[in-house]
Amino acid sequence: MADEFAEEPTLPPLPPSLPLDKRKLSPNSTSHFTPSSASSDPAFFSSDDDPAVDNYENHTRRKRRYVGSWFDQQPASSDSAVGEETRPRYPPPRRNRPPRPQKREFRRQLDSGVWMGTEGSITDTDDCFDLEPAAPRFPVTSSRARVIMPPSPVRARPSPEEQAVDNAINFCVEHGTEQVDLSNLRLEHISDGHFHRMSAITPIPNVARDVAFEPRDPRIQLFLANNRLRALPVALFTVEYLTVLSLRANSLATLPPAIAKLTNLESLNIAQNFIRFLPGELLSLLSHGSKLKTFTCEPNRFWKPATGAAVAATRQRGVEYDRQTYLSRPAVTAEAWAGVTTRLHSRTPVHFVDTTLSSRSRFAIPSPSSQGDTQEVSLELEPLTSLAVPNASARMRTTTTTTKSTNAAKGPKSLFELALAACATADQADQILSWLRDEAHGYPTHLAPMVERAVRIHREGGVSCAVCGRATLMPLAQWVEFRRIGRTTVTVDAEGRAEERTNTPKPHPPTRVGRTDRPTIKMRTTTTARHLLTALLSLTTTLPTAGAVFRDEVGHIDYHHLLLGLPQRESTFFHRPRRDDRASLLYTLSDVGVVGAVNPGSGEVVWRQFLGGVQHGDNGAAEAGFMRAGEGEGWVVSAYGGAVHAWDAVSGRNKFWVGFGGGVVRDLEVMEMTESGAGRKDVLVLFEGEERGETVLRRLSAEDGSVVWEFKEVTRDVPLQVSTNVEKVFVVSLKGAAGAYNLKVSVLDTVTGRKLDEMVIGTKADVHGKEDVILVGANSAAPIVAWTDDARKTLWVNVLGTKTRQEFPLPADTVEVEIHAPHLVQSDPHFLVHSRTATGHRGEVFHVDLKTNAVSKAYSLPLLPGPGSFSTSSSGANVYFTRITEDEVILLSSQSHGVLGRWPLKTGDSKATAIHAVSEVIKKTGSEDTYAVRAAAVTDADDWVLIRNGEAAWTRHEGMTGGVAATFAEVPESEDLARSLEAEAHSNPLQAYIHRVKRHINDLQYLPAWIDDLPVRFMSSIRGKDAPSTGKLVRDSFGFHKLAILATKRGMLYGLDVANNGRLVWNKRAFKIQKGSKWDVKGIQAQDSTGQVTILGSNNDFVVLKGDTGEIIEAKGPSPEATTQGTALVDTYSGKQLIRIGRDGKIGDLHVYKAPRQTVVTRGSEGELKGVVFVANGTSSYESTSWTFSPPQGQRIVNIATRPAHDAVASIGRVLGDRTVKYKYLNPNTLVVAAVNDSAGTLTVYLLDTVSGQILSSSKHDGIDLTKPIECAMAENWFVCTYFGQYTLRDNAAQSLKGYQILVSDLYESDEANDRGPLGDADSFSSVGPIDDPTAGGGAIRPSVVSQAYVLSAPISALQVTQTRQGITSRQVLAYLPESHGIVGIPRVVLEPRRPVGRDPTPAEAEEGLIRYHPAIEVDPKSVITHERDVLGVEEIITAPAIVESTSLVFAYGVDVFGTRVAPSFLFDILGKGFNKAALVGTVLALLAGVVMLAPVVRKKQINLRWQAPM
Repeated sequence: MADEFAEEPTLPPLPPSLPLDKRKLSPNSTSHFTPSSASSDPAFFSSDDDPAVDNYENHTRRKRRYVGSWFDQQPASSDSAVGEETRPRYPPPRRNRPPRPQKREFRRQLDSGVWMGTEGSITDTDDCFDLEPAAPRFPVTSSRARVIMPPSPVRARPSPEEQAVDNAINFCVEHGTEQVDLSNLRLEHISDGHFHRMSAITPIPNVARDVAFEPRDPRIQLFLANNRLRALPVALFTVEYLTVLSLRANSLATLPPAIAKLTNLESLNIAQNFIRFLPGELLSLLSHGSKLKTFTCEPNRFWKPATGAAVAATRQRGVEYDRQTYLSRPAVTAEAWAGVTTRLHSRTPVHFVDTTLSSRSRFAIPSPSSQGDTQEVSLELEPLTSLAVPNASARMRTTTTTTKSTNAAKGPKSLFELALAACATADQADQILSWLRDEAHGYPTHLAPMVERAVRIHREGGVSCAVCGRATLMPLAQWVEFRRIGRTTVTVDAEGRAEERTNTPKPHPPTRVGRTDRPTIKMRTTTTARHLLTALLSLTTTLPTAGAVFRDEVGHIDYHHLLLGLPQRESTFFHRPRRDDRASLLYTLSDVGVVGAVNPGSGEVVWRQFLGGVQHGDNGAAEAGFMRAGEGEGWVVSAYGGAVHAWDAVSGRNKFWVGFGGGVVRDLEVMEMTESGAGRKDVLVLFEGEERGETVLRRLSAEDGSVVWEFKEVTRDVPLQVSTNVEKVFVVSLKGAAGAYNLKVSVLDTVTGRKLDEMVIGTKADVHGKEDVILVGANSAAPIVAWTDDARKTLWVNVLGTKTRQEFPLPADTVEVEIHAPHLVQSDPHFLVHSRTATGHRGEVFHVDLKTNAVSKAYSLPLLPGPGSFSTSSSGANVYFTRITEDEVILLSSQSHGVLGRWPLKTGDSKATAIHAVSEVIKKTGSEDTYAVRAAAVTDADDWVLIRNGEAAWTRHEGMTGGVAATFAEVPESEDLARSLEAEAHSNPLQAYIHRVKRHINDLQYLPAWIDDLPVRFMSSIRGKDAPSTGKLVRDSFGFHKLAILATKRGMLYGLDVANNGRLVWNKRAFKIQKGSKWDVKGIQAQDSTGQVTILGSNNDFVVLKGDTGEIIEAKGPSPEATTQGTALVDTYSGKQLIRIGRDGKIGDLHVYKAPRQTVVTRGSEGELKGVVFVANGTSSYESTSWTFSPPQGQRIVNIATRPAHDAVASIGRVLGDRTVKYKYLNPNTLVVAAVNDSAGTLTVYLLDTVSGQILSSSKHDGIDLTKPIECAMAENWFVCTYFGQYTLRDNAAQSLKGYQILVSDLYESDEANDRGPLGDADSFSSVGPIDDPTAGGGAIRPSVVSQAYVLSAPISALQVTQTRQGITSRQVLAYLPESHGIVGIPRVVLEPRRPVGRDPTPAEAEEGLIRYHPAIEVDPKSVITHERDVLGVEEIITAPAIVESTSLVFAYGVDVFGTRVAPSFLFDILGKGFNKAALVGTVLALLAGVVMLAPVVRKKQINLRWQAPM
């Protein structure tokens, strides 16, 4: 902080009390002031705690006053209530004074950031501050300088002009006249009070007979034409309902920035003034969405752009420039609109000034003109070579962006700007200016202009940063933009597409309104400019803690698959977000709890919200969510778990949220028609209460989620679904016992929720379970309920409200039945029954007679091979069915079997088949038989594809959500090369050499292609861009080209190229997982030597596949029962193997070559840990338990952490600042166990030796919230654990708080440096290797543990540690931020447990890199490696080393998939993309050319010197 404000000038110390009250001063009064060593501006404080000061009018009591710092206030006199106040006199600096016995002890208060004294050490005065006085940077006026206040001005009578203004405004206020005409009054000044009264104008409505009175907002019109105004009062811009403002023919030189506050302005006229430029804030009125329709600005004396340079911006570049530059400008929605807009033409360079108003750039903006200045001014222009903000300001733009709020300004204001603000807003601002201008006082000369400008800016309404929008009084960076002003009209066609037409005239007509390029000055805040100034100064001391390898590689080395999850059939639909829109969005609530909207045209996510993880029912199956939308409504409603959310359909903002405690939502519907008519739609929520058999139905208001009525009954019934028609609400439940249900329908009144009737449909045992009930028909005129028998041979249909059921046979061999029906009241009561068999599918269309409630089959569709899908779409009363087969798309009408449209299915290389879909049908205008259809289908490959008239428009790989395991795999070498190398390795040297020569000669066939590709790769390297990708998987010399193999819970496998923006290389289905189940993967391993990936599941299933192609080599499907507890990657005589660990921790006999060579830790049947070793017995090995660890009574193990498989150690010791060494405890046979006690709420962290099973260390933590996750991670000689628990303050042990904490522990061989503890100086043993005889000498060697806890500002999960090839690079702890949806990298130096507590580090400690301990760790946005991306639902993070030591590869999966490369110690062994290779090559070529040209000259000179040498 000190470095950041080092370049700001400081103010001289002011007297403690300025004589601002002229009533208490005499001409001969003097102020005595002695500078204080503690503060240059001690303040007086007042208090109203005396009840006698409530009434100040009798002047019998005086307000109490205090002096001193705010934490040690003292009365200004012994009796401040009645006595005379005395001014404080501060003692001189205590340089030569003897020290006092009671010296205050300073401590940092964490909550306030202020140095405070300890309890009992605060004295009665402030002279205990033993601080050296700071030398003033500016001359200080004498403490006895004479200050004479100017006499108080006498209020004069109002002039005739002001009296005329008063009369005109009073007349308008009294008569409700909205037109205020103040023209031709020769006004030179108008006070603020006039416009305050103008805001009180209220229009008087015309009251007529039988016409309802409707109040309206005023539309004030102000005419100030033909006056002599040089400035406008600030109060003018507070008139909220000002619609017309005419400032024509005045003497204005500038237009105040506060003009932007007049958001209701429709007409503005500033012609015939002396204005040189328009303020940048005016752009908010000249943009889409504003109300300004007329803008007259000619004639004026605007600055002109310099001619002769081709710097004009195209329309596209201008739009992109505005989007990237003005972050504070809100997004514009595509709505019909007409008004005045601007378009960028050109711009000037940036003009930088410092805090002394001295120019710091070559270009300078001239001062605004006065009335007598008629000279035309042309400004220099800067070429628009980029779309970013003007040159030298791009870095300033980055300081205004944050990860969560793009428009939020960062950093505090400087003290100098705060002082300027205090002076500008003070009532005595003019008096302060007069003191600063007086040279006799000795103030710095630059202060007066700065304060004067700040006062002027404040009185004009203030200015704000054009980028971030923050207000400032000290703009330090400005530039001028020349813009074309014209009228723009935006129209929206029938498809919802917005079209913009702008009438922008030629650049320089002389007098036409709005036809010339107008300059606008943009101003940046001091924060932006200061960050630019200090960026170079702090480069060597304040480096970012994490991030991408280089700033310009953000988005290049990162990749992010922004996913929603697999859409569900009943919670996915097309919906028009606005009633008048013809364009619709695609909404879904996925199986992983993400609700969102997708643009059907491009497949991009418009918005999404994460509702939480997968909800599971009592039987362990995943619970489905619900999502509905009311026709013509601008909101959608979702239910997931026990909560209901309503979302804005366009922006995704939460409209309301309603929770149901322990209940679970069973169904959700929208009441399309209520008692209030079609203008109101409410929400019906059916949920099952905490008590089993409790059925609750609530009607929620769509406005705020309030309960309109509630129906509740406690029975043994199972609530199933709810439906409604125009008159009644139907609640369908399962009545009876499991396996022998029948349907019960409760009929409720829509207005009150009162139960009207109850009926039982069918006979007992008609329904065996929930899965037999297919559909409770939607909000149609005749809603139905349908169910099948257990054998899927018969379909029963009942029209809700009747007691009869109708029976229909199903096709033979039917295995699954779906019903598709419309959800609109006005639609025909038709529905389609979709029957699937093992080999094909077919459809049958049924009609419901509204008069008799009879259900009849209308027609049948043929049986076609493959699964296929049907979907329903409605348009008014018409109902359409869209059928997607393996090779075509068919459009049908519900009225007859005639085909309305048929398109061949074209999905490209993908041959996936649609499983279910939603569709939207549009009948083309002007044609009776032409239709267009688009369907969003979920395929059997877990992809979401939009098919438009038979052609695939886009594909989203939503199946990548729900990842359960992942690993990095090397790109394998070609098989031919592998065989050649194998042959060379098993032959004699001569044959191997001959074979290698032949292989290299054969490789010459690829030389021409390599030479042809050389220029492209060379130029791409020079430009810093990648060469065009060939799509081949090849290894690189840096180790960045790897594959990420991902397995998901749905049985899918994915291969991603991490070096090519996470491109999907292949996807395969390993197994078909039944609905409601998941693939439980226990282990995954990639063998780099063979290029194969092995995956083991919990149900004795496994998959072996090729990592580069996804080709499955061998696979075995899951068995009915889970047989695997976990897996372990162990060392065997045949290499590293992934072995199974069965139930109860049993492994079984293994072949001697596949048996583990080390101890394997497993979990027993009671939750204990067991150390298992294998004993050879001939050709096989059997397991033997060597030790058992059982937690104490009442504890259970919640987390186990081990060192990663690749955990390179660069040094066995840590060199301290005094050159001594603390040796690390590097025993690889250790693991961390976290155990909790549920009754006591404690957490115990154990460090176990896996060879002997002994406890090496343990720590206990109280007050733990066990409902929140507890995770640990381990690497090298340290481990970390995170939890939510209780902690006490060091200064006040009696006060305890709760928060998220992270515990870090370092392991050393001894407490002392240069001491290896029990190992001594033994040469035959190193703690890096395992202990052969752990019981010798008292068992395993125990480490010296150094621990420290930190408080986190946010919860973290999915802990992981970065890995590098040699372990030289410092580590980072990677963790997921569930609340902000990002991944943070916490540097190891921050988590150092040896940081000094309560003191600054010694020079030796500082040299070692230790920093002072601070208990709180804030999440620095620079340390978030996901940057501004919103990464949802990360379950696990994996890391892998690259070949270069500086870099670690990162891959995160869960809902989203994210990957990047991080360099914890920064990149020190590779050049970044930002390195200017062109400049380097140019420099080398220039030096070479210079050498070639100068060589003859030098040679000639040397020859001449030899000839001239004396003989």
